[in-house]
This record gives sequence, structure tokens and C-alpha cells, in this order.
Amino acid sequence: MFTNSQILNIIILFTLSSIFFRIEGVLEKLFRQASISDESIFEENNSLTYLKYSLLILCFIGSIEFSDKTYEYSTISVFLLIIIIMGIILRILAIISLGKYWSFNIKIYKNHEIIKTSIYRYIKHPAYIGNVYIVGFYLFFKCYITALLSFIIIFIFGLWRRQKEEYLLKNIKNILI
Repeated sequence: MFTNSQILNIIILFTLSSIFFRIEGVLEKLFRQASISDESIFEENNSLTYLKYSLLILCFIGSIEFSDKTYEYSTISVFLLIIIIMGIILRILAIISLGKYWSFNIKIYKNHEIIKTSIYRYIKHPAYIGNVYIVGFYLFFKCYITALLSFIIIFIFGLWRRQKEEYLLKNIKNILI
């Protein structure tokens, strides 16, 4: 079935990708400003739950795909590292810009304000665009099928969450009443 080196590759990539996807939790604690004392009046977390399960499945698929590969660095590896770093920086900028309004879940608070400064002045949904780092991560390890699957999953979940956010932000005055 699997050789010892393939099992080791599976363990290594699964561990690396699991840690990699946990980075965001650490980033939240490092960069999030003071929390909001007001309770949220709307919260949606189904899409996040599905995304977390999808990322776990991607970790497993990527680990299996990586199991029989030998890795060699190239010029493309440097380019992919740049994409990964730019995606993470974009997500950090989104978290910092939203400050106390940033959350893993889609939330609307009683005294909610729409942020139109910093990175949000130029890009409407920088955190979702920043998710390109996930695709870059799998491309870096030459897991092409997993990279394609991650792109599809990120695209679908990004659209789903973006539509919910857009609806809430357009109707925020009605929701707050």
C-alpha cells in the first residue's frame, strides 16, 4: 500500500498544512484590536464550519498526493513562496483594518461601522483574495490536484460568504433598527 517514506511524507505534509491553516488563529490573537463589548445581533458561522472541514479534507488529500513526490526547489518555488507571503500579508492587513469588527464568522454588531479605509479603500474583500496562499501552499509542494480542489473550494466559499456579507452590509441600517 504505502512505503515507509510515503507514510512519512503523508505525516509531514498533513502536519505542515494543519499548522499552516492554524496560523490564522494566531494572527487573530496578535493583530486583533480590542473586542466589542456589544453583543452581535447577527452571526453566521455555517460557511466557516464547512470551510474548516473542507480544509481538513484538503490536508488529507494533499498529504496523500504528496506521499510519492520528491521535492526540488526551483525558480517557481520562489514565485510560489512570494504568492504565499503576499496572501498572508493581505489577510493580516484585512484583520488589522477591520480591527474589532474582524471575526472568523460573519457578524453584525449593534454599533457596527462599515470600514472603508486602509486596504478596504482599494480592495473590497482582501481577506478572501488573500486565501490564494492556500493554493500557493499546495502548488509549492507540487500537489496539483489538491491545489485545483483548494482553488475551487476557496472560490465557492468566498462567493458564498461574500454574498452574505454584501447583503448584510447593504441592509445594515434595516438590521440595526
